[in-house]
Amino acid sequence: MIAWLNGSFGAGKTTTARELASLLGARTFDTEFVGYLLRTAFPQTILVEAYAREIFDGLAERGIPVAHFVLHAPPADLRRRISGDTADPHARQWRLDHVDRYGEALPWLRRSATLVETGGKTPSEVAREIAAVILRHDVSPIRD
Repeated sequence: MIAWLNGSFGAGKTTTARELASLLGARTFDTEFVGYLLRTAFPQTILVEAYAREIFDGLAERGIPVAHFVLHAPPADLRRRISGDTADPHARQWRLDHVDRYGEALPWLRRSATLVETGGKTPSEVAREIAAVILRHDVSPIRD
């Protein structure tokens, strides 16, 4: 099973993924690294429903289940986190510009994923919440 962590920049996907992998004894694949090389061909944060369907349906056709989680934080929190990120200052404005796009995508994300609120939680707490859902098998492959 693939546990796909989605959400806006600044939601905590990378840090939560590391914590989750540690809890589950799994591996992470951070598409951000590949994305720098393949920016136009490989999505990182998926905000377009058609792109998500293409990826998730393709995996399902190959017998690979995907549990889609969206790490959600209010826009003000996202902007604060992104503004404070010193790892890649050149991408800061680009990431800030995508907060509104995330808000526009939120209706279909709510329908097709398990929404995980991250406000006021540490990445470890968010990872434990996701791990508990996965270990209970309380996830269904991508919902409509």
